[in-house]
This record gives sequence, C-alpha cells and structure tokens, in this order.
Amino acid sequence: MDYNTTNPDEQYLNAQSNRLEQFLESFNFGTILNRARIRKTKGYSAKDILFDILILPFMGKSLYHDIINNPNSPYGKDAVYEFLKCEKFNWRYLLLLISAKIVSFIDSLSSKRHLNKITKEKGSIWTITLRILTSNI
Repeated sequence: MDYNTTNPDEQYLNAQSNRLEQFLESFNFGTILNRARIRKTKGYSAKDILFDILILPFMGKSLYHDIINNPNSPYGKDAVYEFLKCEKFNWRYLLLLISAKIVSFIDSLSSKRHLNKITKEKGSIWTITLRILTSNI
C-alpha cells in the first residue's frame, strides 16, 4: 500500500477491514458459513456479502446508506435483502458454531502448556497481561 497517496481515514478503514478479514480467516469463517448452510448459488458469495455487513459497524457506516442506497456498491440492494431474508440459512447454528470456535480458542489460550510457553517469552504483551491478571488474584 502506498501510504503517501491515501488519506489517514482510508488507511484506518483499510486496516480495520484487514483485521476483520484476518480474524474471520483464522476461524475458518467460510467453512462455518457452509456448515450453517449459508451459501449462494449465483452472484456474489455469501462470505463477501456477510463480510461487508459485518464490517459496517467497525467503520461507522450504516447498511442503508452505504450498501443499499450506494450506487457504487458492488451488488444491489436486492442481493442484500435476499441474503438477509433467506429461510434456508441457519442463523442460530451459525451463532452456535462461532461461539463454540471462540470458546475453544480462549480455552486453548488458558491451557497450562500455552501459559508456560507465554511466560517464557519475556517482554511479550501476553506475558505482561498474564502478570497483571495473576497479580490481582
């Protein structure tokens, strides 16, 4: 990215978008969507549409003004509305799978083997955080 040609607001928005995209990829979000039967047969992928909907609050934007009424949006309002109202999508199962994935991730961070590894790395943010948390116990 050429930081000289873009303004700071665009850089911030791109950074937020990249962070959310990395987060979703690290949790295999595409697989989770597929398991919850959230998929499309034609047009833009369900993952792309849902990503654009999920990123809106982090960018301080609204669904109506920035996707539905935006002529520069890559897909029309019909695609978004059809995506959100599709009865075949199992939204509850999606939330369950995401929750289970996050709980599993947090549990792996609190395992003894992982905590021992973290404490050996002096000066890491995890070591500092661990010291703060354990000092308050």
